[in-house]
Amino acid sequence: MASKRVKEGSIPKRRKIGIRSAVAPSDANLAKIRGIIAKGKDSSPSGVPDSFKILLNELRALGLNVELLKGPLRTPEVESPSLSRTAQSRTRLVAGKLAYLKERLGGVGHVAEAVHADKSRVSRWVKGAGPDEKNFRALSDLEFVLSRLSRIFDDATADKWLVSRNAFLHDQRPIDILNQGRVVDVLSAADQEEAGSYS
Repeated sequence: MASKRVKEGSIPKRRKIGIRSAVAPSDANLAKIRGIIAKGKDSSPSGVPDSFKILLNELRALGLNVELLKGPLRTPEVESPSLSRTAQSRTRLVAGKLAYLKERLGGVGHVAEAVHADKSRVSRWVKGAGPDEKNFRALSDLEFVLSRLSRIFDDATADKWLVSRNAFLHDQRPIDILNQGRVVDVLSAADQEEAGSYS
């Protein structure tokens, strides 16, 4: 069998084998796709962070049936008279987020700086006084973005990336964009950064 020569600089034609080849979306389309994923087609209750919506959709893409529960969560623990079950669950959730962020960022002061809150306010959250909805969302978004960045960078590089001006974000700092609730933009910038490191 004689092999065909391919001219230098030309791209050889693909043979059809019955399966369509996947084409990676462009950077502009990737940001649109992330926006669609964040918004989703289901009607999530208000107050659900975009990062959680993205996580839900990623789990669903893996074939896991994930549904948001309506009403109070049922736990096997004895209910405290001063707290409802939902409040107890949220308190435990906040405690877990704060424990991770304190360890990951190096203390309450750094957590406060990252979510643009007073150190004394974050200290009260650590002691059990729950954050308001805006700050709860900020903690959730920060936790989600840090966990995603850990797939791309080591901890020191991720910390520096968060507070440095970023060309993909029009020379704004990712941490500032994150505190505006624009999780999708920060994740898109991280993806573009990762794509650039492999090209």
